Amino acid sequence: MKKVILHKKTGVKNLDGTTVQILDFRGILFYCNIDLNNKNCFNLPEGVYYFPENFKYKLINPIKHKLKKLPVKERNYTIDNFKFLFKPNPSKATIFYNKPITDTAIIVFDTSYKLKPLPELFYTFYHELGHKFYSTEKKADLYAMNLMLKKGYNKSQIGKSIIHSLSEKQYERKQNIVNNLLWI
Repeated sequence: MKKVILHKKTGVKNLDGTTVQILDFRGILFYCNIDLNNKNCFNLPEGVYYFPENFKYKLINPIKHKLKKLPVKERNYTIDNFKFLFKPNPSKATIFYNKPITDTAIIVFDTSYKLKPLPELFYTFYHELGHKFYSTEKKADLYAMNLMLKKGYNKSQIGKSIIHSLSEKQYERKQNIVNNLLWI
């Protein structure tokens, strides 16, 4: 594997059309096009990745995705500093705003997130960020979806992230995001 450092959201074109498996900086699968009929053009967010040695690619402009128009903000917490903790959390992730509101909030991820693919971790983080502006889960989901697209994640990664990170009881939320991804 060869290490590739991207300093910004980047479009990638797979020149030979083969299956591609890209790992993140931890060595965990970040992107694979095998379930996508070997889709040859995709985005990668800023970060450190490991590409197969024989992977022939050309960097192109990022693929543009339309964003979903978000509803009017219901609240506006101005916190931009977060402390992350990993410990058992049946809710998967929870954000705690200090009371009285200070400049730092704490996000507690379940310990299982330490080994989850980065798109799942970031989807959950961005969802919790969405609660700075929205009280409902669906609206926070839409916020997370848009932020992931802006950062360079692909629709397939976003869809997989919500499908894998939410329980079966959250079918309506999963369906909402998948439907929104299909129509943007």
